[in-house]
Amino acid sequence: MNKAKKPSAKEKRRQIVEVRQNRRLKAVVVILLIAIAGEALYIFAKSDTFAIRKITVTGNRHVVTKQIVKMGRLSLNTNIFDFSAPQVGDRIEGIPWIKDAECVRRLPLTVAIVVREREQRATLAQAGRFYLLDKETYILQELGAAPADFPVITEAPFVEGLLPGVKVGSPAVRNAVECIVALDASVTSDIAVVSAPTIDGLALKLKSGPVIMYGKTEMTDQKNYAIKVILDQATKEGRTWQYIDVRVPSNPVAKAAA
Repeated sequence: MNKAKKPSAKEKRRQIVEVRQNRRLKAVVVILLIAIAGEALYIFAKSDTFAIRKITVTGNRHVVTKQIVKMGRLSLNTNIFDFSAPQVGDRIEGIPWIKDAECVRRLPLTVAIVVREREQRATLAQAGRFYLLDKETYILQELGAAPADFPVITEAPFVEGLLPGVKVGSPAVRNAVECIVALDASVTSDIAVVSAPTIDGLALKLKSGPVIMYGKTEMTDQKNYAIKVILDQATKEGRTWQYIDVRVPSNPVAKAAA
């Protein structure tokens, strides 16, 4: 019986080379197929098939939906995969009234924007203009006349560069806003004017008559309690105070009107 002839060393090397070449060729073909499929998928994803069909905005009361969508640079022609949701939120937060904004894709073709607006707590009067402030002293809006529903801060040191979106850095203004935020709602609704020439000189002129000398916004619980007790006493006794001084809350002073 004849034995099969063993391949020579040269033939073995040739066979190994052929196997390696075949493997490489297969790998190249697979990579090309994946690349072609990926490119086709990319083109499909960028097509009008994935244009946004609906944009919803919730949480806004002062800023109209149209302005929010425009600030986010979105439209019904925008591809739902062709924008950064966090960047949309960041752009919307550039609106002075908007404190927080979140943009979420809701597949297949809806984008939902949820905003949280700042709350107006006071009005700053300077040079014949009026600026709505939130509790952090951000300017929300500029008006030509003071709104009737919020305390007006007057006599504050002049501040340059007052524009919507700017945070007022004046210590006297910050102190005044902190005071307004800390006050009981019954007192806040009775404020006609807040005089804030300095921190220590902060005073509240009430619609009901008296001036409350408040000073620095500290020990607010004690100061607010003293104000309540003194005002309640005036109501019970049918009297009117000319001023109430709670700058030292442990020793408040009240002077009756003449």
